[in-house]
Amino acid sequence: LSPQQWAYLQGRNLVSHTIYASFRITENKFQIFPQPPPDALEIYFEYISRNWALQSNGTTYNDVVESNGDQILFKPNMIVAYLRYKFLEAKGFNSAPALAAFEKAFLQAAGGNKSAPVLNAGSPRSGIRFLDYYNIPDTNYGS
Repeated sequence: LSPQQWAYLQGRNLVSHTIYASFRITENKFQIFPQPPPDALEIYFEYISRNWALQSNGTTYNDVVESNGDQILFKPNMIVAYLRYKFLEAKGFNSAPALAAFEKAFLQAAGGNKSAPVLNAGSPRSGIRFLDYYNIPDTNYGS
C-alpha cells in the first residue's frame, strides 16, 4: 500500500467488517492491516532471493554458477549488458555507454518487483474514474 492508502485505512474502522488484509513494508518492517489480523489468516508473501542461479539438478538455488548445466535466472538482456560492460572495462576501453545500458536493464528488471494496487477500469462507486462513459467519446475511435 502507498503511505496515503495506509493512512486512509488507519483512519477508518474497517476491522469489524473487512475480509481483506492489506500490507506495506516500511523501515524494514512488515505491517499488516487490520490489527490484530483475523484468526487463522493465511499470508502468502513473494520475495526476491539473492540466489540467482538454478543448479543443474533443477531444485537447488545458489548465488554462484558452479557447473555448465546451471541456469542463470536474471533477464538475459541484463546479463549480456553486464558482460559487455565488464569486458570493455577489463580491456581498458570506454565502458561508460555499456555501464549506462546495464543500469537501464537493471532498473527495468528491478522496477517490476514491488506491490501495486489493482486499478479498476470500470465505473467505480467512488473515487477516480479511469475508464467509463464520462471520459471516452462515443465516436471517432482510431481517428
